[in-house]
Amino acid sequence: MRISGQQDRIEVEIVDDGREFDPRQAPPSEPQPAGRRQPGGLGIHLIKQLVDRLEYKRVGGRNRTVMTKQYVSDRRSS
Repeated sequence: MRISGQQDRIEVEIVDDGREFDPRQAPPSEPQPAGRRQPGGLGIHLIKQLVDRLEYKRVGGRNRTVMTKQYVSDRRSS
């Protein structure tokens, strides 16, 4: 895993050798009451809602997922 901060964004890159899985193609999570929710799917839903860009590539038998969140720095002069 790699986390890098730039002037206007933060990026998280995850590389693994698991089975091919593109999180951008995951179906939306169905709303369920808390006690009836089956495990799985909510994390991907949250990531899709929170990041500004979600990239995926399968390279050399490995999954490469990059999540980017843009931000505006509030650097006011005193």
